[in-house]
Amino acid sequence: MFTTDTTQEFKDTIKTFSDVSYQRYNSHSYTAGYYESMMAQMFAQLPKRQQKAFLKDIQAALKDQPVKVRNILTGDMVEITYGERGTCTDPSMELYHSM
Repeated sequence: MFTTDTTQEFKDTIKTFSDVSYQRYNSHSYTAGYYESMMAQMFAQLPKRQQKAFLKDIQAALKDQPVKVRNILTGDMVEITYGERGTCTDPSMELYHSM
């Protein structure tokens, strides 16, 4: 992949920002929130084709990550994978209970 001096400076700066923020707050929460905001702004500037590809990459990385959802019948919180959300294996969906 082609990189420029600016690309390298950007990578170095975000790494430094992450490290300094962790030292200050003893958590990655501040950095994660800041990066989330920045990514949303940068995402809007991408062409549609790149937006779709970027979104697909993020969703693929999330696919096996656990998430908590509320079972609509019992009200209990249950853990499923992100990839199961909205499918017939998601107890927070009516489809799960109607099968």
